[in-house]
Amino acid sequence: MDTEITRLDFSGFPKLPAYQARWSPVYWEPIRGSGERLTALIGVMGADGAVEVIQSIRPDTLDCMYGAYAKNAKGFLDLGMASLRCHLQTFREFSGWTAPVGGFSLGPIFEARSDTLFGVLRQAIQLSASLSALDDADEENESATPSNEQQRWGNQLRALVASQRPDLAAFFNVKMRFRPDSRPIQMGFLGMGMAAHFGVIRPNRVSSAIRDAHAKLWELQQAKETCLDVYKAGLLLNIPLADDPQYSPEQMKATRTAINGLRQEAGDLLWLETATLTEEAAEVLIQRIAA
Repeated sequence: MDTEITRLDFSGFPKLPAYQARWSPVYWEPIRGSGERLTALIGVMGADGAVEVIQSIRPDTLDCMYGAYAKNAKGFLDLGMASLRCHLQTFREFSGWTAPVGGFSLGPIFEARSDTLFGVLRQAIQLSASLSALDDADEENESATPSNEQQRWGNQLRALVASQRPDLAAFFNVKMRFRPDSRPIQMGFLGMGMAAHFGVIRPNRVSSAIRDAHAKLWELQQAKETCLDVYKAGLLLNIPLADDPQYSPEQMKATRTAINGLRQEAGDLLWLETATLTEEAAEVLIQRIAA
């Protein structure tokens, strides 16, 4: 008996994303021989030849896990990241990669589709890296502050500026009083006619970072109004890349909105700049001092 097969119309279904890529997690064993493995890196190679390798453990998470030793852990991850990127760019294959230091192992290779390479990276993070989970909302504990990360970034900025302009080193982390009876305030930079503060904004911790930025803008305004030798002042913020795959589009949108609000608050009295790389921030600061 012949059976007629009904033909389904799939024209209304969305098409598959056009961008194709392969990705693989890289596992890291912090204590060699322990058997404990974390997804620390993710490598992606697009069908168009594009290559990207990222650290899948957020810097703030690394700080919480290892404290004073986080810098050493970051050094190991940077070595692995650079090595895998070089391997993929040279051989166009995941297989055959040998880590420069022990404790790294390549995971399985997956096929994926998305609109962009960074979309594939976001998929990879969601599927393999719990220490970089993508949340659509800022779920940070409201009492938490990003002070450790800010201090580290401020120290890096100071060291880089001092290496280029040794004469500016003495003007970092200077304390001042708005009134004789007020408590001392430590400014990120104070000298050469300028006061500046430095801050870090992470999309998964927007609320506390913005509160901190509001306080710093107020201090900068007070410095400019009360100190005769300060005639320019501003806030320099470290932010992630606009397409950083460790954060969801919603988090990035909330971050952009928050920064726009800070710019409005700064107005014409104060300047506000953002930078992703420390090198970029150092250049901005030196230019502001010279302006």
